[in-house]
Amino acid sequence: MKMLLRYCLIGACGILIGLSGNCFASSSEDFFDVVKYSVVTNGYISSFTAHYNGAKVVGTWRDSDQDGNLDANERILGNISIYKRNSGDTPTLISGANFNREELKDWAQENVTEILDVIIPGGIEEAQGASSESVMGPIIFTKFFKRALPASLHNQEASSNFNSSLEYQSLDINNDSGSAYLMTLEYNKILTSGFEIGFIMPYKYTAMSDEVDSTSHYIAFNFYGKKPVRQWNDMSLNLGGDLFGSLYYVSSDAIEHAGNLKYGASIFSSFDKDLKQAGIISVAGAFQITKSDIPFTSLIPDDNIFVKEAIDWVKSLDSIKTITYGINYGIPFKNDTMAINFEVIRSHYISDDISDDRDVQSTAGMSLSYSPKSTFVLDLGVRHSFEMEDMKTLGIVFGANYKF
Repeated sequence: MKMLLRYCLIGACGILIGLSGNCFASSSEDFFDVVKYSVVTNGYISSFTAHYNGAKVVGTWRDSDQDGNLDANERILGNISIYKRNSGDTPTLISGANFNREELKDWAQENVTEILDVIIPGGIEEAQGASSESVMGPIIFTKFFKRALPASLHNQEASSNFNSSLEYQSLDINNDSGSAYLMTLEYNKILTSGFEIGFIMPYKYTAMSDEVDSTSHYIAFNFYGKKPVRQWNDMSLNLGGDLFGSLYYVSSDAIEHAGNLKYGASIFSSFDKDLKQAGIISVAGAFQITKSDIPFTSLIPDDNIFVKEAIDWVKSLDSIKTITYGINYGIPFKNDTMAINFEVIRSHYISDDISDDRDVQSTAGMSLSYSPKSTFVLDLGVRHSFEMEDMKTLGIVFGANYKF
């Protein structure tokens, strides 16, 4: 099943490649072309301060023809310095002195791992604040909870549900502002045995007001199953698992096309307690493993060795192990036509490629449900993600649920 899911997603990535050109490519020929978008020329001196995901690359050269291009007969004045996010005035990497363009190209190729660890820390998704773990975590984990519903809907005998939601997010990532729209579709069915199966498909579009005008698209496919293994005294213990895969594509002035495929699986357990008139409380915990990949690398032109090396770097990233736990409390009110839920979720990301200040994320949310009829409910909620350094989101969620 895991391999089947992976091949299905690779096929989907092929469609994405056909639309965007390549899964990881730039319109450049070498490392300088990745930073030249920020070149400023003042007389015979040209310089660049290129920002990427909170990091920056700085260099200066004598530009004999004042064209803003590092020509073959021109050399960098001193060194090129690369600064890690929040490193202050201390460079993380320093090139050799007075490189010409060919020497800069060779240096970047030889140090591609160290460079990418600084300018794309943790991976393409992770550096942009749009990792599968952070996007899918709150969406899928909410399904592990037993949430309070208006009584008319909660008591329905219907075994199938269709859910849809639209979330607007205000973003603060790497000290840049942005906005995102997250649309989610879900179908689930409860079988006669009590086993619940479901499918979730989120799509997220993000536009950042950063120096490189980056925009990104994220789509995922999640299949999950959940079954109560013990029920007693208004309490229930549930076990389940899920398989998922995602595609991420980002475009910017610096790197024209970049992206990756990610796939993984998780197991989870949840405990529910019906407090009768006092509401419902539910707690859950999950363990997930995910892995990044870039398929169809043979389709990418080989004129940019730096990009080729970058693809190998993405493929070599550690798998990410995520431990997530959370709690939800909800209660019906207003003559049982409405319900309110409060939830808090916390995730720990375990990987050698993720920095210590970005290995934990918490999400707190509140939602209000209203049932105008016995098979239909409308939701309005807010959700806030925090605790991860230089990455915060605040979202407003509109949703609808139909039972049949």
